[in-house]
Amino acid sequence: MTAATRVLSLDHIVICDGAMGTMIHSKGVPLERSFDEVNISQPGIVEEIHRGYVDAGAQIIETNTFGANRIKLESYGLGDKVRDISIAGALLARRCAEDRALVAGSVGPTSRLLQPLGPLDFDEACDIYKEQIAALCEGGVDLLIIETMQDLREAKAALLAAKIVTEIPVICQMSFAQEGRTTMGTAPDIAAVVLGNFGARLVGANCGTGPQDMLDAIRAMAEVTPLGLAAQPNAGLPRLFEGRLMYLSTPEYMAEFARRFVETGAVLVGGCCGTTPEHVKMIASAVSGMVPVTRTPAEITRVASRTKLFEIGAGRPVLVGNRMDAHASRELTADIKDGHFKLVQDEAESQFQNGAEIISLDCDVNGDRSSRRLVELVQTACPAALCLAGSTAAGLEEALRGVDGRALVMLRDSVHAVVESLLPLAKRYGAVAVARVDVGDTDSSPEDKLRIAGRVVRAAEQLGLGRTSILIHVGGLFAGGNTVSEDTLRAVRLIKSDLGVGVVVEHMATEPSGDALITALRKALESGADVLIANPLASEVKAVMQDRD
Repeated sequence: MTAATRVLSLDHIVICDGAMGTMIHSKGVPLERSFDEVNISQPGIVEEIHRGYVDAGAQIIETNTFGANRIKLESYGLGDKVRDISIAGALLARRCAEDRALVAGSVGPTSRLLQPLGPLDFDEACDIYKEQIAALCEGGVDLLIIETMQDLREAKAALLAAKIVTEIPVICQMSFAQEGRTTMGTAPDIAAVVLGNFGARLVGANCGTGPQDMLDAIRAMAEVTPLGLAAQPNAGLPRLFEGRLMYLSTPEYMAEFARRFVETGAVLVGGCCGTTPEHVKMIASAVSGMVPVTRTPAEITRVASRTKLFEIGAGRPVLVGNRMDAHASRELTADIKDGHFKLVQDEAESQFQNGAEIISLDCDVNGDRSSRRLVELVQTACPAALCLAGSTAAGLEEALRGVDGRALVMLRDSVHAVVESLLPLAKRYGAVAVARVDVGDTDSSPEDKLRIAGRVVRAAEQLGLGRTSILIHVGGLFAGGNTVSEDTLRAVRLIKSDLGVGVVVEHMATEPSGDALITALRKALESGADVLIANPLASEVKAVMQDRD
């Protein structure tokens, strides 16, 4: 176990440092300069700040590299200095930390919007972060803090870069405005679910607001994740006074809220803009002797778009709209193949308005190359979560790189392929794996499906995927003609009772409609099915789902 792993073990409270940028500015460095470059030109300023925080009781100090990514540095003509500035920042912090504190590599946003809302491609963002993170690791940081993120997908790009480059722990923090969301519309509970499942060791909030507003964010996160939480607020909202921005929250005020953060679930507390070593000293004193609280958020499967959170297994069925899956109309298929996507966007919005909380997308329609573009544009049309279905792991991975939130992902292949390809993919991208146990043998018995499902669940747990990251798809609703499949219903009951995972049933486009469908849907839901994949515009589906709301 590394020193960083021990510090973040959730059995004690950790003190992080406070502001770097406002401290550098207070020492005479003008706002027009790159604060990150000060690591090289005026290292004494940075060292003085670091030592002040260590002396105040900080157990983690962050490198002065918040803006040391290629895009930010290019605006100062320093785009080729990413490695030099990042290594210098890590070495400065390491020298000041000595054996009294750990060093966290600070990684901030690029300031560019990702496609399709802006010019930055996800892969390019990931490469930019890999460059900075590799340099920080070369400089000897113990852990990483990805912070002040507004765009959930950019935070995922940084997290993915970290997972590719290193195995050191990563803390990920979003920045929320007073109304409780990021500027991109993401609420704290969504951020916690998405980033926690994507691989962050701790999730939390920094900057954005003062401690009062941040307490609400931490409280919302605590309700949906068992992970430790991090809280680093500004010293209040800045006020303009005689031409200067002033942060007015006193050390005593910040310290009182640090205690409240810990009582809510935070295991790491510190400060952001406007805080000083005196704030950190008071925070450390205030939480001395406190221990992490025990939290037991409901263990249910959660998926999300950028702006909405959906719960599976919370007592009501969830509808996945399937009008754009492998049985999509010729017009929709042509729209995708032609690269227009206008009909697809309209269709996604229509399904959402008719009750589909999750939209199924066929990632095979135009090969691997356009699946990400399909995902990106559907997300701009409606706030539903996504279910990505395809026959190749490569196509699904391409699509997952376009996902803003947390998606379902389903591989149309053998159980062996599910274990070998789908589960690692779900783990890497923080998705929920939907494992089909009827592929290749539609006549398998309920007991066979239970056995196969058990194999999938055990393989998932060996990878570190919990049961809330697995759903089992047991097949269609009918055995032939208008006869409801009793085997499907029994498989639902067996898997729910024996394995404790969510179960999916599907109404295939070729299966019966009318009263027979209403009967089948009701029986499936009465048997315990958590997710129904069906056409949300069908009157039978609407009637049954409305009965369940």
